[in-house]
Amino acid sequence: AIKLWQQFKHVQVSASIDAIGPALELIRKGADWGEIQKNLKIIKLFLPNSLIVIYPTVSILNCFAITTLIDYFLKNNYIQISRQLKFNILNEPEHLNISLLNSNEIDKLENLYLAYLSSIKSTCTSEVYDYLCNELTIIIKFARSNNFQNFRAKFITETNELDIIRNESTVQTLVELTSLLNSDNK
Repeated sequence: AIKLWQQFKHVQVSASIDAIGPALELIRKGADWGEIQKNLKIIKLFLPNSLIVIYPTVSILNCFAITTLIDYFLKNNYIQISRQLKFNILNEPEHLNISLLNSNEIDKLENLYLAYLSSIKSTCTSEVYDYLCNELTIIIKFARSNNFQNFRAKFITETNELDIIRNESTVQTLVELTSLLNSDNK
């Protein structure tokens, strides 16, 4: 594909990537983070003028790790302009919707986002920074605007069942969800 793409003046590569490392491989079963990293490096090397656009879907599984994803793409210079990162907030299935977080968990998420934004303010362009401020605020507002807490039990049950079927441990991979998965909301 690279040889074909090199013949074009403008190339945009879009990828739905929700997390990095083991978190991605758990969330997107079958994904291979090492392979994705390799492909991104090849694109950057052989198509330096291409536009890589990342489309993370924000769910309960990655909402606490989304800043790690952003940071990876910023630090590796895959994102220079805001249109290279497009967030999709998951609505369904409801048991994976970020609105199943309670107010304390949403406050924790908001504080995480605010601390992250503070840490990157001087390291990225104002355009990207402003865009990230807006997008992360939208995620928090979305979490606060709905109440899907009645789906917490289903989230716990479904996650535990998948862990058994896949011989995985969501709690070990997505440690930010430990309190939620170990809660009494079963």
